[in-house]
Amino acid sequence: MTSKERISSDRIGFFFGAEASIEFGMPSVIDMASSFTDELSRKGQKKEKQVFDNIYNSLENEYVKAKVDIEAIMSVIIGLK
Repeated sequence: MTSKERISSDRIGFFFGAEASIEFGMPSVIDMASSFTDELSRKGQKKEKQVFDNIYNSLENEYVKAKVDIEAIMSVIIGLK
């Protein structure tokens, strides 16, 4: 493309970072972890909540300075499966 060519709307693209969705009101992966445990409590799924909380607490103890997110928890669950 030369400097004299016009830019048309079908040639424009946008790249967003991983947390761009937060600006549009979507929860972060960290927020999803707490939302998920709240949902398990609300639905009365005690056994599932206990397993989820055990995994969350284990990860939290392992990675003291890092926040635990839903992706890390799901990775553990898939690994256990």
